Amino acid sequence: MQHTPPIQSAAPAPAIALLGIVAVLSTCMLIACTGSGGQGDRGSRGGDAIPDPATAPLTDTGHQNIPGLDVDTLEDLLPRLYARFGWGPLRTQNQITALHAQALTADDRTVQIRAQDQGPAGTAVQIKIGHFSDPTLEQQFLDALKTELTKAVADAK
Repeated sequence: MQHTPPIQSAAPAPAIALLGIVAVLSTCMLIACTGSGGQGDRGSRGGDAIPDPATAPLTDTGHQNIPGLDVDTLEDLLPRLYARFGWGPLRTQNQITALHAQALTADDRTVQIRAQDQGPAGTAVQIKIGHFSDPTLEQQFLDALKTELTKAVADAK
């Protein structure tokens, strides 16, 4: 009796390999379409969406009383400060003893300065800064504002 080798199917190995390739490609396509950061609306880059500058919160630097500084002096100082940074236009609104100044620039950077006359205690100043994409520029502005306020108080004496 002659011994015949068992019949082997050549199909399973290539089919398994093809299935593995399809699985890898499907995973790559899924990552490419949804982004590796998960949810968000930034397409293939994934991650969280960039906040809309118009609704982004402002950074509040808090209140600070500056003795010797009055609202009129501050109102005179602000246009010079904004011009120094090349920003504009500056829009100011005067309401009796309160000042609200806001500068809007082409790139939607916003600076709000509110001041209220506190009588002998000086002027309470609150600064809110938003939409600075460059933290160095933000610090330069705060430093320049502090310098200008100090000079304004010295000049008022």
